[in-house]
Amino acid sequence: MRMTKKNRLFALAAGCLCAVLGACQSATPAKRIAANPVLFNSLPEQHRTMVQQGLICQGMSQNAVLLAWGSPDNRATGQTREGRMYERWEYTAMQPVTTVHAGFGGWFGPGPYWYPYGGSGLDTTYIPRCAASVDFEDGQVARWMHNGR
Repeated sequence: MRMTKKNRLFALAAGCLCAVLGACQSATPAKRIAANPVLFNSLPEQHRTMVQQGLICQGMSQNAVLLAWGSPDNRATGQTREGRMYERWEYTAMQPVTTVHAGFGGWFGPGPYWYPYGGSGLDTTYIPRCAASVDFEDGQVARWMHNGR
């Protein structure tokens, strides 16, 4: 059976869609562990158990946090009141913000075909917000905040 040009274009579009959807899948601790088995096996047993569940605890290494939560969206360094240096990793999430807009409304159009103009409705915009942060001192988790990530 010979593929027509239309069928080839359809197959190409379907293949592209599958590739895009596959790339959009979010990474999970299991996928990160599978991609880094040597790193995972180098962690203490208690930390391996927590990483598999996507959890972190005080004293974890940066590598353990990478496996549990993934790469941070932002990194910053600072200094504590006691003069110790620390590194903060921040993870962001997109929060929907919905607003209402109102137009002037009305109708226009030729003959029996009438079209609305203006009008009102809802608009949704997504803004980034800090969902979690982790502070490291001497390469280990000193404190963290998790806000519904």
